[in-house]
Amino acid sequence: MIKSNLKFLILSFCKFIFREKAIFGKNVNFNRKSKISSSNKADIIISDNVLMFGSLFSNNGGKISIGRNSSIRVGCKIYCSKKVEIGNNVIFADNVIISDTNHHPTHPADRIKMIESGWSSNLWTWKYALSSEVIIEDNVWLGQYSRVIKGVRIGRNSIVASNSVVTKDVPPNSIVAGNPAKIVKTDIQNEPRLIC
Repeated sequence: MIKSNLKFLILSFCKFIFREKAIFGKNVNFNRKSKISSSNKADIIISDNVLMFGSLFSNNGGKISIGRNSSIRVGCKIYCSKKVEIGNNVIFADNVIISDTNHHPTHPADRIKMIESGWSSNLWTWKYALSSEVIIEDNVWLGQYSRVIKGVRIGRNSIVASNSVVTKDVPPNSIVAGNPAKIVKTDIQNEPRLIC
């Protein structure tokens, strides 16, 4: 009884704190490992019926949106400097990472300047890194430890296999696997139904 009351208090406190960092709908579930970081609560929007056990990081006004009935599992991280849009009914298995930014400049002289500026300098913000939006359409499943890098669109109903690194767009109704991820199956909407 005491343990369940303590869990309820921790989760209630998380929701209270997260209301300052994001806008979220009804029945959004967090756990004690959930994290949300943004400078403006309108930068992160979480729809109804979302399981949000991962971490969301918005920097420089990056916009993160998560559609209804989606599941962001433990260890997942979304880094956003521009735009990360996640559709409805999307499943993230544990430890998925999505990033729309390089996190640092690519030119060697810029990186030296960044390091010499000090660890808390403004140059460490992602605004000096290349960024490009990431779109994950409805009903996508991302397997454990998969990665999606900047500028990628994953088409509806697709599956990203565990440990894959997605560097290019994925067409709808496809399965991709590998590093870099390649299409291994198409037209999965024609597979036999197992749940009727």
